[in-house]
Amino acid sequence: RGLDRPDLPTLPRTDTPAYIQSVVASSWGQHRSVLRTALAAGWRPMLGSALLSIPTNALAFAAPLLLHRLIDWLAQGPGPDPADWRSSPAYGYLLAVALWASTLLYWQLVELWWFVGVRAGNNMRTALSHLTYHAALCRRVTTKYTVGQLHNLLSTDCNKAADAYPVCSLQKLVILPFQCGLSVYFLARLLGPIPSLVALALTVLLVGTTFATSLLTKRLVGAIQVHRDRRGQSMAEALRHIKAIKCWAGEPSIFAHIQDRRAAELRQQGQTQYLQAASGFQTMIAPVLVSTGALLVYVHVSGRNLDSATAFTSLAWINLLLDTVQSLPGVFTAAISCVVSARRIQRLMDDVGLQGSDLLGAPVDLGAASPGPGTPSPLSPPG
Repeated sequence: RGLDRPDLPTLPRTDTPAYIQSVVASSWGQHRSVLRTALAAGWRPMLGSALLSIPTNALAFAAPLLLHRLIDWLAQGPGPDPADWRSSPAYGYLLAVALWASTLLYWQLVELWWFVGVRAGNNMRTALSHLTYHAALCRRVTTKYTVGQLHNLLSTDCNKAADAYPVCSLQKLVILPFQCGLSVYFLARLLGPIPSLVALALTVLLVGTTFATSLLTKRLVGAIQVHRDRRGQSMAEALRHIKAIKCWAGEPSIFAHIQDRRAAELRQQGQTQYLQAASGFQTMIAPVLVSTGALLVYVHVSGRNLDSATAFTSLAWINLLLDTVQSLPGVFTAAISCVVSARRIQRLMDDVGLQGSDLLGAPVDLGAASPGPGTPSPLSPPG
């Protein structure tokens, strides 16, 4: 049988649409800011996700420390002194179980942290969809915005501005500097200052490349949205004057015009894909590049022997350090998409001029403005 309403779990009160609607009306009446309204709707799960990120990132440092102790114990073997419990087999088993338990608990906390971030993103998306939907039903907007533009705002911008990934990425952006600093500190204790500085320098170089790629991505994301809106406007105008177009046999020229708009949009999307491929390639070669450079300096410049405990533990610290490089492309891309979409929704709300009380109950009709370009929306109430 199909799913029915009793089969679905009950949402918490703070996640229900009715509660979010009241929060949106109250926040919008005070601040008139899309970003503040979205944060007011999702601050509770965002706070829970931030609190969960503290033990999650603390456990990330436990695995390399336990791994180093376990490899040291395996290399030395049981000691001759039976009174020393650290030389007994039980100590080795304890380290192995602790390493397994810390890794398991770490990934469980990561899943829980991501789930709470998804809750925050859903609440923020509900708030922005409520704002955009009420604005789209006003005739003052339908005289300035086409159906395609309003559809893009509801289907694309609300999702990008309040996705779960920007919520989690914002926390990682705050935590990653501390994670990077502690990784360099423990790596310096293990390999020495020079190899750790080499690893840090290579990481900073990769971060700079990532930041430059993200700036180019920001321009392309904005250009894609502009081309998409223009294509929707052209299609809406063609549908509005379809009788005249058919009468004068203008379908080929109109079709070519829309195809040109689509081709420009696809070119921008292709350039974005190339930039994302470059970021992905950089992510793939980063572990090999940084670890090889640091260990070469450790062996040939410092003149030390590379044992198994130092090699495997340094690789663990380098991988933890490289988490910064691997996360930054996604962090910057999510932040850029969120900012671009939030500005577009803010521009829509500024054009409407809704009050906080207008967001409670049924959508209101603020009256028609002076005629402008575009096509009336079928969602607008009858005049």
